[in-house]
Amino acid sequence: MLPARKGKNRMRRGEFGAEVRHHDGTGIIDLYGEIDLAADGPLGAAYDEAVRGDPKGVVLNFAHVDYIDRDRPDRRAARTGPQGGAGGRCLRAQ
Repeated sequence: MLPARKGKNRMRRGEFGAEVRHHDGTGIIDLYGEIDLAADGPLGAAYDEAVRGDPKGVVLNFAHVDYIDRDRPDRRAARTGPQGGAGGRCLRAQ
């Protein structure tokens, strides 16, 4: 179970949240708050939930993310590798 989203206006500063929804065969992960190493577990759980049922793809919605800690490598992509979830289809913004 994912942490309940409190809404962008009610979240405490530094808190991370994720909600998963599906639309037209695509998993969508709505991200909230700040993404850092502490978000790894909840983000992984959200990804696992998003790929259940073998969706066509997964979209990460960063619209409500306030901060991303760029000093850490992307451990989730390293774990899934090129053959990881959603048939290995992974887009990464640079």
